[in-house]
Amino acid sequence: MDVNTVANAVYSSNFPGTDVRTRNIQSLSEKEVRKLGANMLLMSPPCQPHTRQGLQRDTEDKRSDALTHLCTLIPQCETLQYVLMENVKGFE
Repeated sequence: MDVNTVANAVYSSNFPGTDVRTRNIQSLSEKEVRKLGANMLLMSPPCQPHTRQGLQRDTEDKRSDALTHLCTLIPQCETLQYVLMENVKGFE
C-alpha cells in the first residue's frame, strides 16, 4: 500500500499476483488488516521529523501522521506478529 503509483507498478511487476493498493496508509483500518490476514507490517516512515539531522518536529510534522496512525493501529491488530521498520542513523 503506497500512494506512489510508480513504486506500486514496479512492485506489481516484481511480485505478480500480489494485492497492491494505491492509497494513503492512513486509510488502513484494523478490520482491513484482519480481512487481509496480514501478519507482518513493513514500513519505512519519513525520517526527517525524527532524526537528529532533521528539524526534530516529531509528531508536529505532518509527515509523521502515517506513522502515528500505524502506532495506534498496531495494538488493535491481533493478526500482526511482526513489525519491521527501516531505521536510519539518528531516528529516535
